[in-house]
This record gives sequence, C-alpha cells and structure tokens, in this order.
Amino acid sequence: MSAATLSFLPSPVDLARQLAEADPGPDMIAMLGLLDPASMSADDRLYVVQAWERVCAWAAAQAQAAVAAFSVRGSRSRPPALTWVSMRSTRIR
Repeated sequence: MSAATLSFLPSPVDLARQLAEADPGPDMIAMLGLLDPASMSADDRLYVVQAWERVCAWAAAQAQAAVAAFSVRGSRSRPPALTWVSMRSTRIR
C-alpha cells in the first residue's frame, strides 16, 4: 500500500485527540490499543490518558449495572445498559 492510499487515516496524534472525546466502548478500546504513547509528545500523551480514563469510567459503570442486576428481585429481566450519555446525565445520590 502506498502512502497515498493511507492518507485518509488520521495521524496517531489526531486519533488520540479524537478518542479523548469519543464515546467509550469496545471500538474505542481497540483503537487506543493501536497507539504508542511513548512515540508522542507529553502533551499528546495526555489525550491518550484522557481517553483511557473515559474507558475506565465506562467499564466501571458497566460493572455497576451488572451488580445492580442482583437487586432486581423476582425478575429475570436485564436492567437497561448504561450509555456514556446516560452516565453523564445521571447524578449519584
């Protein structure tokens, strides 16, 4: 493949910046795994850290949704999945 063929792909730095604001999930995790933070500047590595932090928060919310399923008494139905949007609008009480 020539460089021209791959010109539509974002640079690693641009990808890191986009992922820092993307909705977390399996696709985001796969794309983050392709990045090499050691090859980036310190400023650009912050975008990678920010993206991984979003993934961690998303994963914690998914785990809490699974734990919450234990409190559903007398029902075998699954609680609604949390999305990043619903997590942002939900307040912890």
